[in-house]
Amino acid sequence: MKNELDIHQTLKVFQKIVKHGQKRGEGHQLNGITALSDFDGYTIVLKDEKVCLTVHFHNKYDIESDNKLAEQEFFERLREIDRKKYD
Repeated sequence: MKNELDIHQTLKVFQKIVKHGQKRGEGHQLNGITALSDFDGYTIVLKDEKVCLTVHFHNKYDIESDNKLAEQEFFERLREIDRKKYD
């Protein structure tokens, strides 16, 4: 999965979640995905109950997940958020 991540799409999804999602603790949640960032915004996190994607400065990233199927489902949810138009 390392080579399949579209960083630009991921950043767009992060912004959509922050703009259109519900505030939950320190982050925002939309379509089951929670978006968080560190204090300076250089590191962002997108996660659900099975997968945690951390995007670091210079577009390096880490993925923690239960299994590959969970990752596939997670990335499909990111694509859905990216495709959907929000008011």
